Amino acid sequence: MQKLFKINSSISNYEITIDSSLSSYLKNLKEEYAILIDENISNKNSETLQKQKNIISIKAIEENKDLKNISNVIHNLKLKSLKKDSILIGIGGGVIQDITCFIASMYMRGINWIYFPTTFLGMCDSCIGGKSSINVNGVKNLVGNFYPPKEIVIDFSFLHSLNDSQIDSGICEALKICFAYHENKALEDFNKLYKFKKNDYLLDITTLSLEIKKWFIE
Repeated sequence: MQKLFKINSSISNYEITIDSSLSSYLKNLKEEYAILIDENISNKNSETLQKQKNIISIKAIEENKDLKNISNVIHNLKLKSLKKDSILIGIGGGVIQDITCFIASMYMRGINWIYFPTTFLGMCDSCIGGKSSINVNGVKNLVGNFYPPKEIVIDFSFLHSLNDSQIDSGICEALKICFAYHENKALEDFNKLYKFKKNDYLLDITTLSLEIKKWFIE
């Protein structure tokens, strides 16, 4: 595990780390936990997750980000005996992040949560900030709050199932963030990185983008 940096928040500070093995990360967790996961990710990582008893697979569509569905998820977590000192882990894209963040902030008046973004856009941008947006009766993003995670874990192995256009969307978002910070420096940095698209290219882009996003939100 490699620690990138810490995000300072008025609510609570949290770490961003790099880890290449979901299974080893879960084995090393000392606290009890439950997992909310995009069902597509769950299917592709069935060997790692099949031994997990406290796991809820969710179809990551906008309709499931509704308050009624979230109420059902909370009930399921209670049936799985999730406690006040347990951790809620979200594995997926933006829909899973919103659901996990919101539930963690409400369950037993707040429990710790950890987020594994599985899209490159999420890794480069939306994973930090600690905000949720939830739909109510078909009205999009009517309620929500700010509730930072305990930790964000970047695992690039989740990107293996993505196509080039999905990777490029994250790169474009990272470029936009860097460009907003300093347009000339952003272009210079990205030109250097793009020449070496192999090896640590995605790590370098992620680090650069998140460092600038950190500057914006702090």
